[in-house]
Amino acid sequence: MENDLHSIHTTTDKEVAENILSQCYDLANQAVEAGCELPGSPLDEQQAKVVKRLGCTKHSARGVALTLALYKTIHPQQDIRIHKAEYEGGFSARGFDNQVTVPFLKAKGLPYNVESHWLTQTFSYAGPFLPKMQLKTVPKTAGPDLTTTVNVIEELGVEAAKAVVVSLLCQMIKERNQGNIPLTCPKNLSIDKVIKLLHLHFNSKYHKNAPRLPQVAMYAVYQCLKKDVARYADFQLMPLERMKAANRKSGSVGDIDLQRDGRPIEAVETKLEIAINESIVTEAIQKIATATVERYFILSTKPVAESDMARIEELKENFLRSNGCEIIVNGIYDTIKYYLRLLKTTNDFINNYISLLATDEDLNYEHKMAWNRACDQVTQ
Repeated sequence: MENDLHSIHTTTDKEVAENILSQCYDLANQAVEAGCELPGSPLDEQQAKVVKRLGCTKHSARGVALTLALYKTIHPQQDIRIHKAEYEGGFSARGFDNQVTVPFLKAKGLPYNVESHWLTQTFSYAGPFLPKMQLKTVPKTAGPDLTTTVNVIEELGVEAAKAVVVSLLCQMIKERNQGNIPLTCPKNLSIDKVIKLLHLHFNSKYHKNAPRLPQVAMYAVYQCLKKDVARYADFQLMPLERMKAANRKSGSVGDIDLQRDGRPIEAVETKLEIAINESIVTEAIQKIATATVERYFILSTKPVAESDMARIEELKENFLRSNGCEIIVNGIYDTIKYYLRLLKTTNDFINNYISLLATDEDLNYEHKMAWNRACDQVTQ
């Protein structure tokens, strides 16, 4: 067993490694989103093929390769094949893996081995990863691909190491994006805690599609109302449409539509961090003027623009008199809070929200990871 002192890396090492890992992750994420390979790699076609195959292999070997490649970027003179401190000229790759690689992969929702990728006997008892090293793994390609990758890095140096890190991360990101992330399901939350949870979730940082979350939350509310509130029992809650679907082309009235006897009866439009103003209300009136809705909600996470309040009230009153449709402008948190009071339990709302979060095509891993983090904050 390695001396514990050898598993301790300097704060500087850790910070530099995390910074490089973050930069490589951003590059990999951009490549995955663009659906292309990053240009300028020092790896030849065969080497790149081996690294890519290793990245696609669900085995701790790819985590080992990632850690060794990352270590090479901050310690160019270190022979990363000598992955144990007990060997002459070696270092504790397992300690570095435990302190840097595993926490990073966990935070990003990427596949990782608990505690360390060196826990398997294949790697924990292995000697230096020299070209003739025979590593018995299942699948069989994992061991040879690891040995080949590490020796390519050792031969070509730092730029090859960075290319390997990016390539491995690309495959792990693809796997994560295609897979299912277990979602935390808190029970018996108070209404105030539910609202706090939604606030944290809505306001996390996302690359895209954050406005989908208020839509999903209101849809989850209506699923509950149909079950618990008599007014909505006979309404038909229409399926949520994709975010890019235009209302006119799809025939929908709002982001969320309810129908009765085949015609729209109530609809909801949601806004994320956009104050409702005269222009938004005017556009809504133009959109629903020929519809049959009796109530049209415009809900936002931000309060109504004070300078437009009087004009908005005037528009609402005039439209109600001329059309018979009541436009309701309100905060989304206040609206959800009100409706939650009508339900038997908040558990139904949370279950509905999680189910939609897990299956909605406009939401991905980052929205799911943010939900789990928000749950940790609210329930701790």
